Amino acid sequence: MKKIATLALGAGLISSPVLAGGIEGFPSETRFLFEQGRYVEITGGWADGKTEGTEFGQPTGDVTPSISGLSLAYKQDLGEKWVFAIRGFNSINYKLQYPTGTGAPSAGTNVRYRGTEVALMARYKFNENISAYAGIRFEKLNDFSGALINPSLSYSLDSEGDYNPGFLVGAAYEIPSLAFRADLTYYSKIDHDLDGVEQLQPLAPSDVTTELTTPQTVALNVQSSISGPWGAFGSIRWRNWDDTAVQSPALGGPLAEFAENSVDYQLGVGYLLNPKWYFYGILSRSQPEGGFIGFDYQGGGNGITLGAVHSIGQTRILVDVTYGTLGDVNEPDAGLQIRNVSGTAVRVSVSHNF
Repeated sequence: MKKIATLALGAGLISSPVLAGGIEGFPSETRFLFEQGRYVEITGGWADGKTEGTEFGQPTGDVTPSISGLSLAYKQDLGEKWVFAIRGFNSINYKLQYPTGTGAPSAGTNVRYRGTEVALMARYKFNENISAYAGIRFEKLNDFSGALINPSLSYSLDSEGDYNPGFLVGAAYEIPSLAFRADLTYYSKIDHDLDGVEQLQPLAPSDVTTELTTPQTVALNVQSSISGPWGAFGSIRWRNWDDTAVQSPALGGPLAEFAENSVDYQLGVGYLLNPKWYFYGILSRSQPEGGFIGFDYQGGGNGITLGAVHSIGQTRILVDVTYGTLGDVNEPDAGLQIRNVSGTAVRVSVSHNF
């Protein structure tokens, strides 16, 4: 049982903040529903990108500052058939900032998007092999703001949105003796109304209401022991970013619009050295990485993650590091060229089974 639980933890945490599609921070997850007994977890993540290039021949400086986020989760059995879980996390986490003093025309441009989601989930076990689950998700856009600066335009927006609901639904098939589980989950889109103030200089500031839709997602996760202490796991996650845009009344068009959908693939292997130590490695691919129109990563992303889980009684400490490359940003009309975008992420998670 210890081996199965450790394999499940490694497989469940494979989504990487460096290679997440669009503006997503922590991904939506349901793996807490499959933990043993009562379970609590806290996870912190930090990511930093290296995104330096030129704009009309002038250096931009590094335009992607580091970001950090937090996830909290709790799971509880309700009898032999029902399982309940709750999770709160940073669902949207994106920052773009052109340093001042570089000589680039867009120096001073900055964008900040940050959102929080609380998900309530329940799972029903038909038998030891088959289960189904569903949940309600509540998401709030805490901060949707920024300023666009160039020789022909000076525009700013400061807004936030209310909590709005969505849902998730899925099913899983398990073979406990093999530590095998395959689960498929659908996450609905969530529509937001953004209320704020925008200004297109030299005009006066004006109150605005616009919309933003966070995308529907389909995720497939598979894990299994394969030989002795070895295990394997993988996932495919599709996000419908192509339907996401924020319209600006002052600009008469989209302020933020995504280039295309994203599909993330991850494949990992883990090794249980002894009851206290579990090591794993993951290869990741995002095709394409996507991004905003006007700042679109081209060529897709690749990543590698190395991590370890240390068990102390019923407590587990997970640490992993991800390095990823995200391709190039090449926008000839804007004079923007950034090559070999890369990023590093560190994640620390502490969990306990009661």
